[in-house]
Amino acid sequence: MKDIYEILAKHFQNDTTADEEKLIENFKVESPGEYSALKLLWFEERVDVREFDPENGWRMMLAKFELQKQTKVIPIRRNYTRIASVAAILIIGLVLTIYLLMLNQETTYIVEAGPQERNKMVLLPDGSTVWLNASSSFSYTSSFQKRKREVKLSGEAFFEVAPDPERPFTVETTYSDIIVLGTSFDVNAGELQTEVVVKTGKVQVSSLHSSDKALLLPNQMAVVSKTKFLSHLNTDPNYLSWQTGVFKFENTPLIRVLEALNSYYSEQFSLDTAFGSDCKLTAEFNQLTIGQVIEILEITCDIKITNEGNKYFLKNNNSTNL
Repeated sequence: MKDIYEILAKHFQNDTTADEEKLIENFKVESPGEYSALKLLWFEERVDVREFDPENGWRMMLAKFELQKQTKVIPIRRNYTRIASVAAILIIGLVLTIYLLMLNQETTYIVEAGPQERNKMVLLPDGSTVWLNASSSFSYTSSFQKRKREVKLSGEAFFEVAPDPERPFTVETTYSDIIVLGTSFDVNAGELQTEVVVKTGKVQVSSLHSSDKALLLPNQMAVVSKTKFLSHLNTDPNYLSWQTGVFKFENTPLIRVLEALNSYYSEQFSLDTAFGSDCKLTAEFNQLTIGQVIEILEITCDIKITNEGNKYFLKNNNSTNL
């Protein structure tokens, strides 16, 4: 294969073949900073990148700039020579600074789930898996996995983290930092507080507004806000229902049942303004269709459920509106 710097020279002159352009595209993805710096040197400083040596290249570039400085400066007056020398050094410093900044620049990747996009699965570069709830998003940078595995979360997500003792996995929310090595857990990062529930492994939760922190074990949870930090056993068996579609209700008030169901089904349940049932449900649902759920609710609670658009309204069977 031709040297990449020879192909870059052809690329900057719009003289590459289709196969060579593919190589250039790969180079741009793998080394965006170097590509940008070499492009700057080619067009702004008229440096032929075919002469670039990846091991000693910047020493060569400095020598070339020094040569250009000597050939361009006309020693009419000593002060002019000194000014031109200083200017050339500044240009060299500026170009090298730009190059180093480009090498260190990071790209931020943002993953979002739309309002109806429940349980969106994303595979991260380290092998970890994230499931996003509706209207949730998280971001990470191109340095992910190189030094630390860090993501920022808004909304709710369930994480299955690939083990890597040398690089802890961190989830940052508005109120907390969550650090793990290899485990699975749910994070609900709302506007007022963050809730963390551990399914497997160990999770360390730290407040960003105080020195409070806790090490959570399976079925433990933490609630963190600007003014509070609580850790205790999780008592909600349906905390992952939005992701699994599995529900367990035991003498649960109907309004709480509907809140849980609305976290999973796109079709939303709503109570009629005159609804007055005090029904409590004991049942288990395992990825039932919306029709099956409606049938169970109508029979168990002796109610009528009507469909209006994308919503299901619950009404008493003795309602005069039926």
